Amino acid sequence: MMDFGKQTLLAVVLTFLALPGNTQNRLTEQQKKEDFECLYRTLRENYPYFQVLKRQTGFDWLAQYDRYRSEIEQTSDDRSFYETMSRVVRELRNGHAGIVPPQAFDRMVDAFGAATAELKGKAARRYRYWGEQFEQVRPKYDYWKELFGVPPVPPGVSAEEKKAIYDVRNLSLRIVDSGRVAWLRIDSFYPYSPEYTERVRQLLDSVRGCEHLIVDIQRNRGGADGAWMKDVVPYLIRKPIRFRTWAVLRHGELASKRYMKRLYPFRRIADLPKLPEEVTPERFTVSSMESVIRPAGKSDFEGRIWLLVGPKVFSASETFAAFAKATGWATVVGQRTGGDGLGIDPLVFTLPHSGLLVNFPGWYALNPDGSGNFETRTRPNIELRGDDPAETAERLIDRIIRTGGDE
Repeated sequence: MMDFGKQTLLAVVLTFLALPGNTQNRLTEQQKKEDFECLYRTLRENYPYFQVLKRQTGFDWLAQYDRYRSEIEQTSDDRSFYETMSRVVRELRNGHAGIVPPQAFDRMVDAFGAATAELKGKAARRYRYWGEQFEQVRPKYDYWKELFGVPPVPPGVSAEEKKAIYDVRNLSLRIVDSGRVAWLRIDSFYPYSPEYTERVRQLLDSVRGCEHLIVDIQRNRGGADGAWMKDVVPYLIRKPIRFRTWAVLRHGELASKRYMKRLYPFRRIADLPKLPEEVTPERFTVSSMESVIRPAGKSDFEGRIWLLVGPKVFSASETFAAFAKATGWATVVGQRTGGDGLGIDPLVFTLPHSGLLVNFPGWYALNPDGSGNFETRTRPNIELRGDDPAETAERLIDRIIRTGGDE
């Protein structure tokens, strides 16, 4: 997603599974009902993708109200309540939507705390907002962690261990064809840290004399936009690049409050040819943001850049792909991406009685033609067939060598 310098941590941590634990029942039946009503009402008023889900799958989430309410009423204890509520949110089928699991709570507190400490200005205030939400519900999450048997969080990862992670799992560079072609693989933009910055710069220093640079993000499911906006692109450009995106927001109190400083008249997007049919001024407000990526000194790289993508590309890596295609910074090659980029950090709210944190995207990002990025994603400049990422990359390299870089 495209909020520059942010950490998009949620798509990873929301996949955690519940651990074995105790059975307790501190919540009353009425409290469970009120928490569900809060969940349903807040999503109904603010979540932007209900019609996208219906078009893609035929599933009408809003129409499930009676079923969901009945299932909540039938939960016998707090554990089953949590599991049912989590499943209700998962049925939105969005990697940025979910209930923050007890297993991930402490890690997320640490991550957002570190981001707040490292960043400044608006970026720091965004993370401070998240941090405040976490602190308010910490006592209740202590209960949920106990209920699910979540073990204590181990000590933080050392700098040496972080470097090892990036060396082995996240970043790698291969130079082929007698130094003509460099293949830089970036499997994740999380966690974004000084160790990441140092390692990327070391690798980019090694590609200065190459004629072609392939940046392979086929396996990259996102993380922090700063990981590519501050530590990749600036070292490969010689003049600033401006990148503006448009989005729409539901007329909900939560979304309007968080994004109110970014609003524009609806007429600014009304003539986009592929605007989704549900996006009307009666239901949505227009928002936008622009960023400028500036060179980090004088770039020594004079070759051509290719961005290799696939269906796993999501969130921050999706924004990277959309940026590369829209600005022409790189030729995008591979398979259509996974979508839900060009946005900002998900919204978060607290259920009043359980204290559970619910997050979901409120920013309905649009592609340049007006189509929704979450739905239509990014189509590469050159589409390659085949399900094996390694094979696809090798085919790209062969094509570059054979054609001299022509598409």
